[in-house]
Amino acid sequence: MSLRIIGRKGNQYFARRRATVTSYDPAPTGATALAQARETANRVIDDFVKGKVDRVFVAYNEFKSAISQITRVKQLLPVVAEKVTALATVPGTKAAAASTPSEAPTDFLYEPGKQSCSTGWCRSTCRSSCTAPRSNRSPRSSPRR
Repeated sequence: MSLRIIGRKGNQYFARRRATVTSYDPAPTGATALAQARETANRVIDDFVKGKVDRVFVAYNEFKSAISQITRVKQLLPVVAEKVTALATVPGTKAAAASTPSEAPTDFLYEPGKQSCSTGWCRSTCRSSCTAPRSNRSPRSSPRR
């Protein structure tokens, strides 16, 4: 097992336990967060593709309150499908007839409807409302004097 650690506290914790640390990066700031996330993701993916690691996990603390944090561990690679635990069902459909969520077909709900979205109704409606001439738009309220 090898670790890629981000943040000082995690580094100190595993250094005391003499764990194999592959890399350590300080906690990102707002300006460096995206670049550091991209760089770390690329290194992890390269290690997985080259066979240096067989699985990749991310471990983090989920902040609930000042006195409560929950440690979470999620597998990133290889991708594992998550189990569906609840489905919104419409009476009379295949999903409603399924006895367990795993037997129900997975699909998305479309608003205002699957057919109208696929015919371009949504795109044309959005496009016309966003590109209407200035004179056709509702007038702005005048400032108080």
